[in-house]
Amino acid sequence: MRICLINNLYSPYVLGGTEVYLDALIKYLSMEHQICLITTIPFRGLGSLTPKFEESGNVRIFRFYPLNVYHLYDRSRSVIPKAIWYLSDIYNIHTCRTVRQVLREEKPSLVHTHNLRGLSMAVWDAVKTEGLPLVHTLHDYHLISRNSMLLHGKNAQLCDGNDLECKIYRSLMRRLVDNKPDFVISPSRFVLDKHLEAGFFVSSRKAVLPLWGDPPISEYLSTSEEGCHLRALYIGTISRHKGVRYLVLAFRRLIDKEASLEIIGSGDQELDECRRLAANDSRIHFRGFMSGKEKEAVLNWANVIVLPSVWYDNAPLVILESFARGKPVIASRIGGIPELVEHEKNGLLFEPRNINELVVCLEKLGRDHNLLEKLSKNAIKTALRLSAEAHVISLLKIYQSVCKS
Repeated sequence: MRICLINNLYSPYVLGGTEVYLDALIKYLSMEHQICLITTIPFRGLGSLTPKFEESGNVRIFRFYPLNVYHLYDRSRSVIPKAIWYLSDIYNIHTCRTVRQVLREEKPSLVHTHNLRGLSMAVWDAVKTEGLPLVHTLHDYHLISRNSMLLHGKNAQLCDGNDLECKIYRSLMRRLVDNKPDFVISPSRFVLDKHLEAGFFVSSRKAVLPLWGDPPISEYLSTSEEGCHLRALYIGTISRHKGVRYLVLAFRRLIDKEASLEIIGSGDQELDECRRLAANDSRIHFRGFMSGKEKEAVLNWANVIVLPSVWYDNAPLVILESFARGKPVIASRIGGIPELVEHEKNGLLFEPRNINELVVCLEKLGRDHNLLEKLSKNAIKTALRLSAEAHVISLLKIYQSVCKS
């Protein structure tokens, strides 16, 4: 099968879990299928407006700069450029023409799109104009929220979709979407339901297909020794919607002076605020961005991972990474997270922004070694169930179904 994947970013331009998932998916699919990837690059002169070609085994990569005031990876904080960028990104004619050009050259059996912010919804028109089957995976809320996260304001309040801005935006996006995908995939039931409630994909076929993490890694499967202290870890971007400030405030309330919290990741002004809230608590350490062996070492060190999200998180890959290493997860009861983290089975759940509940969860695992071991074993079982092989088999069945339609 000749499969075309389209995503706004791809290595080395990585902003989130979608790029990590896509990289792993390409490696699996390219073992038996021919893969074409269309993605973007930052502006590097007029030549970057036309697709640049790379090839590696069965993978052909086309990168281009979608004509706009800046690239998604080089985001501006200035109000006017941002406004122009968002307007241009609703429907980018240059993207439509470029994608059509690549599709005509590659002649794939089908197209599977992922995050399209920075490419625009014109991608779908290009695919359908070429008469190709279209599969789309929902990684965020781009179609129903201007900022992709269903959040509003400086305090990152959850959006119910009833304000005027959202109503106008959703009405416009519904016109552009117009049930173009033949099949819609969501890693969580929650995210799919949010789109259905907003009136999207009425006629498209739909399925929930969970993501996968690494297979269980034997050297990481020991969580702790009897009587050891809490070793909590946060890995991810440090932005307001991630809720890290609530983790810092909760950790400061812990009585155990030997407990430790490592916060791994880069951030914006929210990182400065979290440092301020930590108030020189010697148990809380900010380590910056880590990858490779450094990241593996800190995952091995931890005996619990904390995910204090305050937005409708979809299916965070850090949960699956944690389970593969036998690490239970303490997480917010929000979005698609409870579909992965089952309370008192492979982790603990608390209400978003509820510092008191988070303190209880941290203290519980800090003092109850038997519970920690139980959650760890069940985390491994979850990782075994959510395997790459099972995911790819289900995905290929979807591909085959749309090709036969």
